Amino acid sequence: AQLPRQSMTVETWVRVDEADSIGGIIGCFQDTKTEHAGWTLGFHHSRFVFALAAEGGATDLTYLRGETEILPGHWYHVAATYNGTLARLTVNGRVEAESDAQSGVLTYPKTAFYEMGSHHDADTFHRMYGMLHEVRVYDRDISDEEIKRRYEEKRAKFNVPIELETGPYVKFETTHSARIRWQT
Repeated sequence: AQLPRQSMTVETWVRVDEADSIGGIIGCFQDTKTEHAGWTLGFHHSRFVFALAAEGGATDLTYLRGETEILPGHWYHVAATYNGTLARLTVNGRVEAESDAQSGVLTYPKTAFYEMGSHHDADTFHRMYGMLHEVRVYDRDISDEEIKRRYEEKRAKFNVPIELETGPYVKFETTHSARIRWQT
C-alpha cells in the first residue's frame, strides 16, 4: 500500500460502542519499547487520539488527545491532518488538539499492520467495538474549512443509529485486496 509520507489526512465517521482503555480506528504503526514509528487514529479512555512519528522532533510518537467525550452509540466525524510541521485532530468540525512536536517526513516501522478497526502493533491488539463509515486516507493535508464542510454536509444523516442486518463479510480477492460487505 502507498502510505502518506510528506503530509496526510485521515478522515472517518465512527461509532464507538465500547470505549476501551485503548482502541484503534485506522493506522500503520509500532509503539513498542524498541520502536516508535508510523501513525494511528484511535481513542484512549473515551477521547479520540491521533499519534504520529516523523523524522524531526520527538523520538516517541506524539499523541494528540481530543476533548470530546465519546458516548457509546453516537456517531462522530473524526479527522487528523499533518502538513510536515503541524498535526491536528478535529472532531465534529472543530479542531480539538494540535502539535508541532513532529516535523518532516513521516516515519514508518520496518514491519507493521495497516488496519482498520483495531489498535494493533507488535505488543498490543485491541479491537474496536463499533462501526466505521467512509474511512479515507489522503497523502495531503485538507484544510480545516474543508473538514468542517464535510462534517456539516453529512451530520444530519448520522443522528439515526445504524444497525447491521448481516455481516460484515470479508472476501480476500488477492494477497493485497479484500472486499467487505454488510447490510444495514
